[in-house]
Amino acid sequence: MTGIAPEADFELLADSFDEIGLDISRDLYDGGHLNFYGACKFSEWTGKMLLDKGYSPREQTKENAAAWDDGAQYWLNLRDNAQSAAS
Repeated sequence: MTGIAPEADFELLADSFDEIGLDISRDLYDGGHLNFYGACKFSEWTGKMLLDKGYSPREQTKENAAAWDDGAQYWLNLRDNAQSAAS
């Protein structure tokens, strides 16, 4: 990757399950792909990693921000309902 685009920040995450907090027995649906719970963990970890690397959210239009907030709320509700059903 760096041979093609040296400025690219490439992360190989295949050996990072522990760092991310992924449990192979619970967070994968087929041994190779994240299920809903794994995707939640990975998304949260990715957001923190990007902020730690100095990336910041870009400015949004009001309409785009509202659509983003609606989508985020949908997934938060889905996550919370799934967690409630699991307990």
